[in-house]
Amino acid sequence: NEPLYNFDVRGRQVAQARLSSSDKYFGKRAFFRATSHPAQLLVDEIKLSDEGMYRCRVDFRNSPTRNLKINFTVIVPPDRPIIYDSRRREKANTVEPYSEGSDIALICEVKGGRPRPNVTWYLDNSVIDESFETRPDGTTVNHLSYPNIGRQHLDARLMCVASNTNLTPPNNKVVVLDVNLKPVAVHIMAKEKFVSADKRYEIECKSSGSRPEAAISWWKGTRMLKRVTKNVSTDGGGRFCNYRLDASCSVNRKRIGPFPKTPPKSSNVLIGSKGTQFRDTSFFCHCWLVR
Repeated sequence: NEPLYNFDVRGRQVAQARLSSSDKYFGKRAFFRATSHPAQLLVDEIKLSDEGMYRCRVDFRNSPTRNLKINFTVIVPPDRPIIYDSRRREKANTVEPYSEGSDIALICEVKGGRPRPNVTWYLDNSVIDESFETRPDGTTVNHLSYPNIGRQHLDARLMCVASNTNLTPPNNKVVVLDVNLKPVAVHIMAKEKFVSADKRYEIECKSSGSRPEAAISWWKGTRMLKRVTKNVSTDGGGRFCNYRLDASCSVNRKRIGPFPKTPPKSSNVLIGSKGTQFRDTSFFCHCWLVR
């Protein structure tokens, strides 16, 4: 049989050895390094077809021939993971928006790999799902279900990792959680504890903890106040909304009814006076997340 590679120093110096590499197998991809200890046969651009049992034969002039066998295994890295949502829409962006309190349902698919890869989900540096399945078409799949995203997950990194060897770095795909946060607190700060008819007052509403900033509206009882003068500002402590109140006898003895269908974060303050015009009248400030 024709040898794959031949290194012949019979009748010559090592530096002048006769070299031959079979075009049927390695061709120009192989090179023999005789000066290393032990000597090495180097092969570039390994192919799956290179896998198999190899035999190295050494012939001596005055000693018996020696043979050494080695089983050469070729590992094929898997393709880069692809992440889908539950509706099979690919998550191509690195940063993905989620709302506080929502659940995450993602699918990580990896094609190829020999042997088949392990597909694992990480949240930052912690393993959260190691379960996966291999389909008949050679695709490896891991379904992630992670409930109740919270504030602590803002800018957290979800990473799907596919690995089938320690010889090369694993392939991965990262999704950064951009969490929309609900308002944590809403407060109404009235500058005046008592008010009088036919005078103008300002009431300040402050919401904090939301991301992005919250939308603020004012309510009197169950009616939303639309014709109001509002001045909205934002600082490091939260979002402020000033409301200019024109007191008049037309709001006399308003009954506090049930809340309308608005988001849950709200605050209220009772506006009263020493007289009877504003007794039992309440104003409400409702804040919700602008999506």
